[in-house]
Amino acid sequence: MANTQTHQLQLNQPKQINDANLSFYEKIDINRFIEFAKIIGLSNGADIKAINSEFCDAKVIAEIGAGYGRAIEAIINENFQGKIYAVERVAHLVSYMKHQFASNEHVEIIHDDAKKLKLPEKIDCFLWLWSGIMELSLDEQENALKELKNQLNPGGKVIIETPYEKVKYIGEKSPDNFVKFETDWGKLEAYLSTLEELQGICEKAGFKSIRTKLYNTESDLTRIFYIYTI
Repeated sequence: MANTQTHQLQLNQPKQINDANLSFYEKIDINRFIEFAKIIGLSNGADIKAINSEFCDAKVIAEIGAGYGRAIEAIINENFQGKIYAVERVAHLVSYMKHQFASNEHVEIIHDDAKKLKLPEKIDCFLWLWSGIMELSLDEQENALKELKNQLNPGGKVIIETPYEKVKYIGEKSPDNFVKFETDWGKLEAYLSTLEELQGICEKAGFKSIRTKLYNTESDLTRIFYIYTI
């Protein structure tokens, strides 16, 4: 019965939801971003501290949806010595990061979309944090992960981070796992994939394995990493 319900949900899902959210981020003030990070408990890099051991020895990493550079700064503070690509599709956030990291020769800001990303070199680890993948439909998630896989070095990883089962503070989750967040400057739509769905994407995208890791933010929220390996 569960498999039938999942299949039906996939049939009913929109093929695209990601592009509809772009205007939300084009209008959001960076101070709002910082405020949300504090509410969730991510402003001091709790996610990076929890997952740092997975990529600390990598030579080249990339963060998808780097926003205002919150995670990039945390990675630098963890003394990561390799090359960092910060990928962001929103122009004013790209400009902000270029200013913030102008003096760091190890950080390169890329103005691009994860759905069509082509980096100038192979990557050891992609980081897709702060629920970024939730803003893609299942079809978009699968296609994006296929593209990222093709840009990994042998033994490479894609690390995805989302809420664990419950969505709190920002947005409300419906019984069918869709999330809506409405503000004065726009609305955000997202989808919280199940472990079963992400395991299915793992196989379809050609990864060898997927494993999970739970952690708590500074606001005592339990969140989860999905670690895809080729």
